[in-house]
Amino acid sequence: MTTASAAMKAHLDLELLTLASGIYLARTDGVTHRFTTNDKDGVFSALSGDQAFLNGTYSPLFSFTRHSIEKSGAYEQEASDISFLLDDTSITELDVRAGLYDGAQLTEFWYNWDDISMGIIPARNGRIGDVKVKKGHFTAQSVGMKDFLRRRFLSIFQKTCRVDLFSPLCTLSSAAFLETATVATVTDRRVFTIGVSDLTELGDFYDEGKVRFTSGLNSGVSMEIDTYNSGTDEIALYMDMPFNIAVSDTLEVLPGCKKRWQEDCHVKYANAVNFQGESLLPGNDEIIKFPD
Repeated sequence: MTTASAAMKAHLDLELLTLASGIYLARTDGVTHRFTTNDKDGVFSALSGDQAFLNGTYSPLFSFTRHSIEKSGAYEQEASDISFLLDDTSITELDVRAGLYDGAQLTEFWYNWDDISMGIIPARNGRIGDVKVKKGHFTAQSVGMKDFLRRRFLSIFQKTCRVDLFSPLCTLSSAAFLETATVATVTDRRVFTIGVSDLTELGDFYDEGKVRFTSGLNSGVSMEIDTYNSGTDEIALYMDMPFNIAVSDTLEVLPGCKKRWQEDCHVKYANAVNFQGESLLPGNDEIIKFPD
C-alpha cells in the first residue's frame, strides 16, 4: 500500500512540487546502488522499519528513464521497463553482460528533494527481469513481486537429471574439478585455443561446461562451452564474449554434464546415487504403443 506522511500529503496538494525519484538497486551478490533523478545527492538517515534498508546517499543519475509503471490489485504480473546509461563508475557493461544484475532487487520511491524530512512515497518494489544492452544503455524489465507467484516450483518426471552440475542436490564440488588454462591463439570472440597441457581430460569431457576469464578485458565474465577439441586444444563457446579475447588471457574451466544417468552420472562422475531423474522412464514411443 502506498503511504505518505501528513507533510508529504500537504506538499502534494501544492501547485508547484519538488519531487524526485529514488532508485535502490541490490544485486544478488550483495552489491548495492542508490540513485536519484535530482541533480544533487539525497541523503536519508531517518527511515525506519521496513524502509530502513533505503537509508543512505543517493547519487544523481541523469540518464535514468522509466517507461511506465503498471500496478494491479489482482494477481496479474506487473512489469515496466527502465533504462540506465552504462558508465565506468556505477553500472558497467561488463557487469551487465556478466549477469550480475539478473534478478537484482529494485525499489523505487518519490521524495521531496527540498525537504527530505517529509519521508518517502513508495512507488515500486520488484526485481530485474529481462536485460538488454544496446548503444551504451542498459535496459531492464522490472517485474513485480507477484512474478514469483507465477513460477513453478514442482519437479517434473523426466529421463534426464533435473538439477545442474555442482548444485546442492548434485552434491559434487566444483573445486574438485576446477582447472586453469591460458589462451594460446585466438580465432574470434567465441573460438580460441589453450595450452597443450592445460586440461587433463580428453574427448567431450568439457562439452557443455563453463569458462570464467580471470584476466584480460573479459575478466570475471563466464560463458558456456559448446565444444572442446582435445586434439587441437580448441574451445568453442556457445556465444561470443562481450570483449575481445587476447593471447595470454587466463581462465578457469569446469567440465559439463549432459544430464544422462549412464554416461554422465555413473561413468563420468561416479555420482549415480545422486542422479535426479528417472532414467528408466518410457519414452513417447512406449506411451503410444498398441498391443500386437
